[in-house]
Amino acid sequence: MQTLTRHTIDEEIFRLKEKRNEEILLFIEDRSRRGSLGNSGAPVVYIDEFGKKYIKSIIDILFDCEERCLSLDASPIPTDYYEQLFKEIDQLIEHELDIIRSNALKIFVSFKYDNIIHNAISKTITNEKESAKRRMQIMKDKIERGMLRPTTTPTIKIEGSVASLNTGVVYGNVIGKIEQIGNPELTDIFKKTLEALQQASLAPKDELNAMQNLEFLAEEYKKEKEIRKYQLIISALQALSLISENVKIIAPYIPVIGKALGVIL
Repeated sequence: MQTLTRHTIDEEIFRLKEKRNEEILLFIEDRSRRGSLGNSGAPVVYIDEFGKKYIKSIIDILFDCEERCLSLDASPIPTDYYEQLFKEIDQLIEHELDIIRSNALKIFVSFKYDNIIHNAISKTITNEKESAKRRMQIMKDKIERGMLRPTTTPTIKIEGSVASLNTGVVYGNVIGKIEQIGNPELTDIFKKTLEALQQASLAPKDELNAMQNLEFLAEEYKKEKEIRKYQLIISALQALSLISENVKIIAPYIPVIGKALGVIL
């Protein structure tokens, strides 16, 4: 799993848990008020609502972010990539649904629905793993057909003490997206950030990741606010903030870009 994907999933889990906990309280209050919390179907509804939908949302974001990273990174894919990725997804599904199981057992403890809960969770885990396996096969097919890989491989060029990326198509993509922003002041901020990244003494991989994040932010700016991927935007901005500890010149640019995208760090 790509580093950006891990960070994004961690942020998304944290965000969704807060929202989910609020919704669980409302679920319990509503069912208790209507006298239906003790119905045998209540645990299944609970698991569908706060388990199945929750994990689907996380997996959607995971594959979206992973495909975006792969489409911009031309480095060779490790031979055990798919095996390791599915292992991580497998563990993620089991861990998150085990939490749902534990919560359900506590909520419905007085109704003795343990078997219903265990069966429903086991079925959900199996179904979500199968779904993830199918999605990974689709992603693998895309990769093998060249649909998720850059057409030009970035090469590393060392000049003096500065390691810089001859980014080929990646750099062209970033510039192209920046030029399409349509806001002269913001375009200038993006260009200054890109220039600073190129001139900094960053490790090649860090420079490439930073450029990928910058390209993604430029893409998101062009979208309508309602369909922007705000959690991914936050992750990209946070990644650039970490880079700014070594490239201090870009530090004041990051909050400006964030504000333009509707995000305050």
